[in-house]
Amino acid sequence: MRKPQRSKTYNLLDSDAVKGRLLYIDNLPTLGSGYIEKHLKRLKRWGITPRAIIVDLWKGFLRPIKRVFPNCIIQYDYYHVMKQVHWYLHRALTDYRKSLKEKGGNILASELWENKWIILKNMEKWTPRQHRVVESLMHTYKGTIIEGILILKEQVRSIFDYTNSLEEAYAKREQIAIDGWQYRSRYFRSLVKFLFSKYFPYMVAFLGNKDKHIPRAGNSETMIEVFRRMERPRYGFKSQKGRLNHLKLYQINRYLKGNLD
Repeated sequence: MRKPQRSKTYNLLDSDAVKGRLLYIDNLPTLGSGYIEKHLKRLKRWGITPRAIIVDLWKGFLRPIKRVFPNCIIQYDYYHVMKQVHWYLHRALTDYRKSLKEKGGNILASELWENKWIILKNMEKWTPRQHRVVESLMHTYKGTIIEGILILKEQVRSIFDYTNSLEEAYAKREQIAIDGWQYRSRYFRSLVKFLFSKYFPYMVAFLGNKDKHIPRAGNSETMIEVFRRMERPRYGFKSQKGRLNHLKLYQINRYLKGNLD
């Protein structure tokens, strides 16, 4: 879902999360729930009845999906969930760095800024050098918000990455509150509030699926990039017909290998 490059309207992209295929592109004047519902009804008329729909955190999706596909599982895209989590953690780091500068700790502030993406990076993706950097940071910032960011980040990720059931996910979420993370920083408090919102069930819906065929992420960013490559040479499409014609050509070439038989 994004604005075309030369338009004030929005494109709504439908894709197959399992096979990673771009299926349909619609053009919406706004992101109002009425337009989204109309879009979903069109898909239903075509005989499409999804078992699950993976969406970003835009709340306008929820009511239309429930109206048109009442038995459909709704899953918030993992990428967007963690993007929100990292936003809170990044703000906590930035706020702490600012306080260091105000106290004259410019060298430490520069060190933090240089290594901020290592701090926020998934632990299993650290290189040996980055592991050594983090060990040094943990020693330097022991007992500070930086140590908290490194620990809390992994605890939150554990909910989505290393959990096998809904019960376990809720227990891990409860433990974050029991440990009092919400009292250590205003940004941690916002993060905990995000996890304890009424939308948390949509973040972990994939764990309640017994046959494990529903992914936690829809690869939406990849599909958006596919669409960007199609529209970039034209600086955006002038019409929905042109948009769909280019999509069909892409599908024939990419998915059918040019075979229309």
